[in-house]
Amino acid sequence: MEINKDLVKKISKLSQLKIKDLDEFTEEFSKIVTYFEKLDKFKEYENHFPLVNPIENNLTLREDMPKEGLEKERILNSSSTVKDDHFEVPKIIK
Repeated sequence: MEINKDLVKKISKLSQLKIKDLDEFTEEFSKIVTYFEKLDKFKEYENHFPLVNPIENNLTLREDMPKEGLEKERILNSSSTVKDDHFEVPKIIK
């Protein structure tokens, strides 16, 4: 695709952008479009999904089975302040 000053003016008008240096912007925009055209040539990767993580991790998940928890009395006895079967902590919001 050829990027010229007329096209850049049209795009800037449609997008309501104020371009200070039309020549410089046209050159940079042309480089960007050229780069995307190069990327478009890689059609052989069209059926591949984007890479999420460079390291392939096959995580083995264990079955979620309930197990015995800690005793309430033992936990509450380890605290210095308990009120109505709950931990009592200092008030931080006034």
